[in-house]
Amino acid sequence: MRTSYLDNMEYQNIILRLQEIQQQKDELKNMSTYNSYNAHIKLPGTFEELIINLKRENDIFLEQIKLEKKKLINSQGIKNKQDKEYLSNLIDIIINSIKEGCYTINNDDTLFDSKDLQHFYNSIKILVSKLEANELLLSQIYDLQKEYEDLMIKKASFEKKGFLEKIASSISHKR
Repeated sequence: MRTSYLDNMEYQNIILRLQEIQQQKDELKNMSTYNSYNAHIKLPGTFEELIINLKRENDIFLEQIKLEKKKLINSQGIKNKQDKEYLSNLIDIIINSIKEGCYTINNDDTLFDSKDLQHFYNSIKILVSKLEANELLLSQIYDLQKEYEDLMIKKASFEKKGFLEKIASSISHKR
């Protein structure tokens, strides 16, 4: 009898945690800026819509980074293909340095007009921080999804066990 009570308590805790995860999912969904993807059928308990929206949002941010890079290159008025390629590689290094948090603008950057470089730096910094925030959200979502799946398996196991116990007790009462 004591085991049944403990099993029931654990089952109730699983149900409560599943509800908490669903609330967290809803909160995370509200944190996503672009909720452009909605499944044509309800996806109860899954995080797929949210994951798709965050990944699409990240694609948008990466496109914006490319656009900012292109704007900076074009602002330099360089016509030579080799020079543009060199500049493009240099800008990629700057972008990676911003991503790693180790790039700061200083007055020694004479290759670019300071106003253009400052605008580029500010734009990239914002986009990189949005990408990082989304990656953190995705990591949390994957952890919650894993926990949700594990709890659903446990819940199903309890329900199967309870169903079998009901059948067993009904058979024993008929004898």
